[in-house]
Amino acid sequence: MNGNDSFPEENHVYFKKNSVKKIKGITREQKYFITEKQRGRCAGCGMKVELSDGHIHHIRPLNKGGTNTTKNLILVCSNCHTKLPE
Repeated sequence: MNGNDSFPEENHVYFKKNSVKKIKGITREQKYFITEKQRGRCAGCGMKVELSDGHIHHIRPLNKGGTNTTKNLILVCSNCHTKLPE
């Protein structure tokens, strides 16, 4: 991916199809990078997941010293996200 690529609006959203909730401080490029790094698979169960249907999850929560770096972010499906600690 180069800096001239455009990103579809559906990949700018956090996860809900009917809501446009952006994750504060996480860029589109980071979301794409995480999705590509995981080959579009959930970090929990390995299921194929589209970014528009998945969740970006902080491994270490921001309120516990975590950051918005790609090393601290994973893509998970909605089912696995409900099982992860906040």
